[in-house]
Amino acid sequence: MFNAIRDQLQVALDYERLLLAMRGGAGEASVREKHKAAVASVKLRLNALKKKRAGLYESYVEGILNEEEYAFAKQTYEEQYEALNRLLDEAVERRERFLASISPDNKWLTMMRGAAGMTGLTQVLVDAIIEKVLVYGGGRIEVVFNYNDVFYAMLECVEQIKEAGGDD
Repeated sequence: MFNAIRDQLQVALDYERLLLAMRGGAGEASVREKHKAAVASVKLRLNALKKKRAGLYESYVEGILNEEEYAFAKQTYEEQYEALNRLLDEAVERRERFLASISPDNKWLTMMRGAAGMTGLTQVLVDAIIEKVLVYGGGRIEVVFNYNDVFYAMLECVEQIKEAGGDD
């Protein structure tokens, strides 16, 4: 386990250096803009749909739409509104995950910095870093670390930055 933790610490140090090199570059700015634009686009579509929904009842009252047409259009707008709200939630989550990943204060890096300089295993260290240890036949052991989701989000973030700006 000590070797697995030490390897994670080395990965964290390497990742932190990589982030420092990429942070503030064209790739990061491009990805930030992409996430910002995705959220803004869905918000614009939601606002346009809200305006359509608001005018729908007026059209019904004025006799432009009959009751059946009104009910159908209302149902359609409601379904579109729900779908757009889901898209907005997803876009906001992707943006927040990206921002958290490039932050020097992200949970995984903070945890790993706290473990830097360790000379041996302590229960506190193991509890902070390791979620579980799986033991398989043939002596194979798998260590599942806390914050794997944050780690994988950070890897995804680095790939996005590389693709967007060619930063290395």
